[in-house]
Amino acid sequence: MLDASGRGSRAPRWLRDLGFAAPEETVIGCDFAREMLVRAASRGGRNLSWCEADAQNLPFADASFSIVSCAFGVRNF
Repeated sequence: MLDASGRGSRAPRWLRDLGFAAPEETVIGCDFAREMLVRAASRGGRNLSWCEADAQNLPFADASFSIVSCAFGVRNF
């Protein structure tokens, strides 16, 4: 599962807590703001990973994820 809005770790954690990701599944939070990723990583968490990238140019092959969300991004469009 990929959340392409990062949001300082809140969205990826909420997606797991709401049952969108299984406990053993890795959830990747992606953000272009390094500060948000540092903040997210400092909070720890099981099976959470962080990626610095622009959502319009993600470093993943097509069909790499079963679910891609942009939990907090929609409100910014």
